[in-house]
Amino acid sequence: MVQAPGGAPSTLPAALSPDLQALPALCQSWLRTMLRRSVRFRFFGATGGPTTLKLADTFVPLTVTVDAARTGPAQGHPNAIPQLQLDDAIRRAESRPGGPGTAGLVILGEPGSGKSTLLRDLFGRVATTGSSAVGFPRDLIPLTMRCDEIPHECWRGGGRGGLAAVVEHVATVLDHRGAGEASISFEPRRPFLFLLDALDEVRDPEQRAQLCAWLSDQLSHDRWHDSRFVITCRQAAWRRERALDNRFLQVTVQGLSEESIRTYVENYFVALDEVFSFDASEQRRTAARERARALLEQVAEPGRMSTDPLRRLTPNPLLLAQLCLVCRNDPSSVPRNRNELHDRCLSALVNMTSSEPGDPTLPATIIAMLQPLAWEMQVLGAEHVWSLDQIVEVLTHVAQRHGVEIAPHAIVERLLACGVLDGDERDHRFAHLSFQEYLAARFACEGPGGPRADHEPLVHALAAMADDPRWDQVILLAVGGGLFAPLIVALAELGTIERHKDLLAECVPLAVPLDEDIVQAVFDRLSLEELGGPRTADVLWSALGTHRPKALEAPASDLVAPPVATVAAAALSDASARPMPASPGSAQNGSGVVRGRNFATPVIATALLWVDGGEFWMGSSAEQGHPAFDQEAAADEGDARRVTVSPFWIAEFPVTNRDYARYLDAQSSGTLGAEPAFWRDSRFNADEQPVVGVSFAAAQSFCDWLSAAFPIADGVFRLPTEAEWEFSARGAELGPERRVARYPWGNTTPTTAEADFGQDMRTGKPAPVGTHPLGRSKSSHAQDLAGGVWEWCLDRWREGYDATAGLRDPCQCGRLESSRVIRGGSWDSGSWRLRSSYRHGLRPTSCHSNVGFRVACGGPRLHLAR
Repeated sequence: MVQAPGGAPSTLPAALSPDLQALPALCQSWLRTMLRRSVRFRFFGATGGPTTLKLADTFVPLTVTVDAARTGPAQGHPNAIPQLQLDDAIRRAESRPGGPGTAGLVILGEPGSGKSTLLRDLFGRVATTGSSAVGFPRDLIPLTMRCDEIPHECWRGGGRGGLAAVVEHVATVLDHRGAGEASISFEPRRPFLFLLDALDEVRDPEQRAQLCAWLSDQLSHDRWHDSRFVITCRQAAWRRERALDNRFLQVTVQGLSEESIRTYVENYFVALDEVFSFDASEQRRTAARERARALLEQVAEPGRMSTDPLRRLTPNPLLLAQLCLVCRNDPSSVPRNRNELHDRCLSALVNMTSSEPGDPTLPATIIAMLQPLAWEMQVLGAEHVWSLDQIVEVLTHVAQRHGVEIAPHAIVERLLACGVLDGDERDHRFAHLSFQEYLAARFACEGPGGPRADHEPLVHALAAMADDPRWDQVILLAVGGGLFAPLIVALAELGTIERHKDLLAECVPLAVPLDEDIVQAVFDRLSLEELGGPRTADVLWSALGTHRPKALEAPASDLVAPPVATVAAAALSDASARPMPASPGSAQNGSGVVRGRNFATPVIATALLWVDGGEFWMGSSAEQGHPAFDQEAAADEGDARRVTVSPFWIAEFPVTNRDYARYLDAQSSGTLGAEPAFWRDSRFNADEQPVVGVSFAAAQSFCDWLSAAFPIADGVFRLPTEAEWEFSARGAELGPERRVARYPWGNTTPTTAEADFGQDMRTGKPAPVGTHPLGRSKSSHAQDLAGGVWEWCLDRWREGYDATAGLRDPCQCGRLESSRVIRGGSWDSGSWRLRSSYRHGLRPTSCHSNVGFRVACGGPRLHLAR
């Protein structure tokens, strides 16, 4: 198959850049060898083995999100700047003010997002046009290698030879012994550009930290302090251990845009057709484009964004390439999920290498034989060198165990020809890590003896690996293959389930629709005090979030710990008081909405909770003994005052990405321009995460759309006023100390059980809604009011409360360009910002990765002023 697309295609001249042509001939020859390796991609799967596919025919541009905390203030984006080209990110890194000197960039992304391809393209452009053309200082000598290929003796135990030894090692491996030393000693002295791929593939976390510490130390040496580094790493590994210091600017690869998806699919189909048919006629091209458009109708048409699981995978370049390959001949046969996509892609590759029909069961047999090999490779890690003889030995053992009469040597030759395996004289491995991860996941699901035979030890081994980010994708793929409940049991038996709540929350959507009988069986064991009993039940109940089966709410309220039981009982009460949502697109309207009762819409997933309104203390006071006393009270929270709000409805959860996708689907133009700022960033675009990167106007527009899609007699959907928001969070009742509650759940100090907060801005992300039920408001039962995301309010911002606003339903919208109030704190906030009285102002055009919104409706009409 084709390597994943990414970056901007480069028409690469044969000659090196003028600044590199000044180097000795040996050095130039070495650089040209690296250039050929970096810019030459092979296409696998055509009969007869690998062939060449033109890069310019398939490449599409990628954009990145930049961590703005190290680049100085930016208009409307204080914590991250989305949708930049890589060269723009490099220039920001080079020009950022203050702080430690610039060392380079860390490129983060999900598997298959195009990180490595961006690195290859960057090497090619630096080698041929010069480092200054892409934003780096001039005269850098580019060098590229994988992090796990850096010799251990260079960095372990203090290291011997340092970066100079690494440079010469790369030259020697490419049969240019002495070229590295000649480049280092060349006068005038040249700095280097080290392009290091796959930091996450350094197997051991301690070794990764040691390697990063060694790199930081090398940067302090006079010989290297002017050099630059660009290092790629998977998001999961970076989130758990951000080992490089602030001299490295963090950028995150965003998914392909709608336009790029369409361009890539059409170009890819045309290129594939030329490879398989050897026919470049316009008639063949037209037919290929028609098949491409038929596929796009299946996966990329407006109206499918919020309902089609594959629709969320197409922005990933590698998965999109696989989708094109498996649907090339029949665009209507779209895989149902990621697991099926990987399986069909592997089958297609194995089939393509044979010109004879042969045994139709052979691909399945070969794939089954590869599963234990993939597991072994995953266990040993990328640092282990696999010779062809070792691979043949493993496959021979598997064939003998299962009584398969097949020649392992022939299988290996076939796998190398079709591109499932790849390698050189020294080392062989799966052509892409995602193949290895999928096959390892299947091995865990099916076991050594076949479907579901003896797989329990493997499930426990998988659970034991949950602390290692290298296994995250294997676990997620295994859950997609049906291992959700067994994984829960294994984690509980190991006693580690509490520290893997976030991972479980990522697993839940992959297990949907949940098999309620299986989940019930797990709760039955928990009720018998097995598997950790109530402690495990608390974790599981929280991780299930909005996917909790209704049938389990009553038994769960008896099982989970008392605070969570109260939440479960409240949820059961809420559910009985509201109609169930209809399916999207149904004819149900708001005619059945009754004042005083909760209700749900067929348009968005969250329920609207009725709030009776009343009089309450709004704001806080620094005066001891005052009912609104708060030792952390800020000046703009006062003076505390008695305010009355009319009855209204408030959404139980913030608007999610799934909800917002329905809004985008409904737009007639396809809404490229309406996508939120971080819509293509995998840190922020999971279906059940709260939508972020939405301006005040965009939030208002969503409310207007919802009002039209689900009209109700008693008002329209809108943003809550500041008073309504605070009343929903703290209510009117005074606590036992005759004080208003500081937080939605009461006065106890926040922990991560009640709220999502305190994460590192550069590595964190908002949790899925509903995964912190202990933080539910005691008064309104709304969830996620503290932490998660800041929430837009209707009011204009002012420092302190405006005396002219009145004490009943106070709200002053102000002019459209007025700054607006945001409330609640966020996933990267300190605990003091989670207080129900805390308030902040933000420009209405701002689109931040920690700001979202929730909807309200009803209440007085004066709130609707624009």
